[in-house]
Amino acid sequence: MRKEIVVNYEGRKCYEITLNDSFAKLPEDITAAIGPDQTKKVCIVSDSQVADIYLKKISKLLESQYTNVISFVFE
Repeated sequence: MRKEIVVNYEGRKCYEITLNDSFAKLPEDITAAIGPDQTKKVCIVSDSQVADIYLKKISKLLESQYTNVISFVFE
């Protein structure tokens, strides 16, 4: 399953959210969105419950392709 949601603010596109049933294509999707520059900063935003389950796995996956992966976890 793949679904894309466009988030608009004041009638203008701000960003897209892509929902998938696996993380297999995540690096490919990010490269398509921001380009192949591996030095670009990638930020993972999550709440604490989801981060406890997925943050390490996703960070490791993205760090294999990008040199600057950070995360922001909120309660």
